[in-house]
Amino acid sequence: MKQETKGYLIPKEIAKMAGDLFGKIPEKLTTKQLNHLMKTTGKAIIDPTGELLQKIGRANRGIDKEKIDTGMAMKYGGYNKGIFTDSFILISDPEIAKANYEKLWLDDATKGAKKLVKEGTEIPLQELIETFRKCNLNSVKDNEKDFPDCGFIINGIFKNKLKMRGYYADREDYNNVVLSTGRRFIVVNADKFAFLKKHFPDAELRSTDLGSNISLAQFIQNDKVVGAVSPLNIENKNIPSEFKN
Repeated sequence: MKQETKGYLIPKEIAKMAGDLFGKIPEKLTTKQLNHLMKTTGKAIIDPTGELLQKIGRANRGIDKEKIDTGMAMKYGGYNKGIFTDSFILISDPEIAKANYEKLWLDDATKGAKKLVKEGTEIPLQELIETFRKCNLNSVKDNEKDFPDCGFIINGIFKNKLKMRGYYADREDYNNVVLSTGRRFIVVNADKFAFLKKHFPDAELRSTDLGSNISLAQFIQNDKVVGAVSPLNIENKNIPSEFKN
């Protein structure tokens, strides 16, 4: 019987601690548990094919809703432009961008409507939700002019291909994804990267060369920029030695 080959490498220190602390192999751990083991051991997981990405990163935490809620332009202004951003991630595929706006608006509308029902309103829940959603759509045009200019991100494809290397943790609340052009490393938040990869699983990754002021990781699909994510670390500091060897 042919043994299945894994495309990732989990250090023996992490595997041992997974068994000692949780009685499981690393692949069966939760995201939080894996984060704890990477941070405690100081070891990285090598995963150039991204097999473990959706376990390491939590795609459902990829959007910073609090950041979006701080400004009307960000919450509504990009809808007709087909661009969605929370200032850390960006989606420029119009269909997916609009779907993410509508999901946020529906979540807000449902929350607001349920609150009114709880407070005693006699208006049916679904009618309240539809009223809230219409208000959201009416806010789009009013905020388009203040939406940030994203042309420098989406109007040109960066020169250098990025490859996934793996993951490490330096904080308790999230994991990091390490990407490399071969000459430089770019570290991004694993939740945000998992969110974009969930939408664009086959996208090619691109970035700029050393010395550039723009260090975003672009997601390229059908010769177009469909997404991007901002880096956490572009100075190659504190990156585990496993990635540098």
